[in-house]
Amino acid sequence: AIHFPRNDAISGTRSQFIVSGSYNAPSTGVYNIKIDKNVIMNTGAGAINLYTRNLTTFKNNIDITNNYITRINSIAPGTYTIRAGGYDVNISNNLIHSTNAGGMSSKLSESTILNNEVYDVCRQLADCGGIYQGMQYAYMNTEIAYNLVYNIRGRFDMKYVEGYSGIYQDDCASG
Repeated sequence: AIHFPRNDAISGTRSQFIVSGSYNAPSTGVYNIKIDKNVIMNTGAGAINLYTRNLTTFKNNIDITNNYITRINSIAPGTYTIRAGGYDVNISNNLIHSTNAGGMSSKLSESTILNNEVYDVCRQLADCGGIYQGMQYAYMNTEIAYNLVYNIRGRFDMKYVEGYSGIYQDDCASG
């Protein structure tokens, strides 16, 4: 796994993380990051995790683009293949499939989620989505468009009555 300890101007390009690898960042200090053209598979938790608590004071300038991600095996609630949060984040042209985890979870402002293909996700989870947005009124003005999301399998049981969906706008999602 790769951990970004409050770094500036990080780029992960054309890498392969096979067997157990992921990008993981702390919840503060995630800025000027480009994760592009990677293959990430067979991880036990999420593949890319870039969250920041700073939503409105300045741009995070994060690009997560052109990645191939498959077989993320976690069945822990709230696990997503890509988890990204912040201001000025671009998640585009990624292919995510065949994972027990959710597709992507975003807590974004002034950002874009465009041209991604997400299928066969949420295989062992409920309250899950191919593309998930929500849980805070402060996250707004994010464009979710031109994505192909299908075969969101999910698990529905009495404990988690929320179910699952392709694009999941959860509590407090606003725009």
